[in-house]
Amino acid sequence: MKLTISTIVFVSLITPLGGAVNAIPPQNTPLQPTTTNETTKKIDLVLLVKAITGFLQSDRYLTESELKFKVGGQGVNADINLKTKTIVQSDQKFRAEIATVGTTGEIKPLTVIVSDGKQVWIHRPDLKQYAVTTYQKFDKSGDGIFMSNHPQHF
Repeated sequence: MKLTISTIVFVSLITPLGGAVNAIPPQNTPLQPTTTNETTKKIDLVLLVKAITGFLQSDRYLTESELKFKVGGQGVNADINLKTKTIVQSDQKFRAEIATVGTTGEIKPLTVIVSDGKQVWIHRPDLKQYAVTTYQKFDKSGDGIFMSNHPQHF
């Protein structure tokens, strides 16, 4: 389970970068030799190992993401901006907050999803409604796609 959570977190951290990176077509410029300066500072490998070990040994991880969708068809276009904050813990326990982001930057809570590993509670504050389901049904439903915490959604 520890390896699975670590993998989920690593993919969750890397995946949001895909939408933020802009590709630039290659330029036809002549190749020039590259010079590099050697660093005069010594890299603290012990500190790096401690940081990575501490990260991998943790039983919970926090991921914050922004998702931007442009949808449209037949003369109708819309931009949908979502902001997610997910805390994932071992044994299928998590808490996710999903909110919409308005054009002026205002944040409106949309959904809160909490799992104790056996059951999942889904709360919609705007509708004043909530639902309870098993973790297995929630996982199979694909409803966790906006939480950015499960590799099957990437």
